[in-house]
Amino acid sequence: MRKAFSFLALLGLLICSIACGTDSDSAIQYENEVVETPTQGVVTTVKEVSEGQFKIEDEVAVATPEDSRIVAKWSDSTIDTFTLDEARVEQESGNRGGFMTAASYGMMGYMMGRSMGAFRPSAGAYVDQKSYNKAANGAGKSMKQTAKRTTISKPKSGFGGGGSSRSHGG
Repeated sequence: MRKAFSFLALLGLLICSIACGTDSDSAIQYENEVVETPTQGVVTTVKEVSEGQFKIEDEVAVATPEDSRIVAKWSDSTIDTFTLDEARVEQESGNRGGFMTAASYGMMGYMMGRSMGAFRPSAGAYVDQKSYNKAANGAGKSMKQTAKRTTISKPKSGFGGGGSSRSHGG
């Protein structure tokens, strides 16, 4: 009985050392990531080009993120102005939300939480190439240059590089 227990314990240690790795292998490895947070805001003007479809007409950098606005120009000549919080409510409620989607494909996407490092505005979201170039070289360049950069360490993804991303509880 004692030999069987010792054998099972040794087998368990062997399996764990293979599956879990040695102490140096099983240590969580980290990678650095630079997170850019806008310090400026943007006023994005979108224009309804067809029923419920919007394109970005203009984007201009403003002093602070709190000054961000979306100006929606409707085909019936109505003009609505939304703060970022109001635009999010509109989007979530489904009321005239097409303007918010269009705006999010431009510089306003940064204000909505997209990474400034990985996200690039879509030229197809603008009314024409001239509008895209103006926004990219004006508001886009200004927002990128003034962004706050923070380096964070996060566990590397992949086998042995971190735990589950699922949360438990309620």
